[in-house]
Amino acid sequence: MLEQMRIAGRAQRLSEISEILDIPTTTAMRILKTLEEFDAVRKEGGKYKIGDFISNFAYSVRARSTIGERINNYLVGLTRKSGETSHMCVPVGNSGFVLRECSTWQSLRSISVEGTFIDLSCSSAGKIFLADSLKNNPDFLKGYKPSVRTPKSIRSVSALKKELQKVVREDWALDREEYNIGVICLSVPIRDCGGTLIGALGITAPSVRMGGSKIGEFLKMLREVSRDFEKANGAYLNSLRSKKLF
Repeated sequence: MLEQMRIAGRAQRLSEISEILDIPTTTAMRILKTLEEFDAVRKEGGKYKIGDFISNFAYSVRARSTIGERINNYLVGLTRKSGETSHMCVPVGNSGFVLRECSTWQSLRSISVEGTFIDLSCSSAGKIFLADSLKNNPDFLKGYKPSVRTPKSIRSVSALKKELQKVVREDWALDREEYNIGVICLSVPIRDCGGTLIGALGITAPSVRMGGSKIGEFLKMLREVSRDFEKANGAYLNSLRSKKLF
């Protein structure tokens, strides 16, 4: 169905999609409703078109091929210095996407699987993305439903809003075993030369190695690496965005 809509290159009515694919209208409607839930299609004025998720995902894939090596060297250095797994995530639709990851050599380790999607409200990178949206639109969380993955995940919108307001003020975010029990993740934003949020740089580690003063130490490392990366690549990232390649 998505391929047919891509080929058409325009918004289509339900009856047209059903006729072209030679499937019952009820079946087409059921498929479209499912695709809408994932932002893969969008309904406007009684017609359906490909949604932002597909477009944004395509941009992220292109970004991976164009800036992968650029961020990879920074991640390798960050993992060597911290001794923990490091990663860069980018926002894609209503999710985050692990663009690059560098695993630690330690036997007890936490990994962020490269090429996978992550929930936003219970991950440190996701909180960076949500906080940016909240800063730009105070009503952003209206009707939002936080993702609950562990007993420590934030469950209410009011608690999430309070957390995101703190992220806006302090410019970093923490996942306190909210995504996986026994795992803590710390992230800072990465911006282009115009100040637009591009992604999040993070360190993930077992909670036994990331408590107390370690969080402060890792935060300092992350901020140093993000500043270096932004200084060297900010203009390049801005150009990718202007060409809709990121």
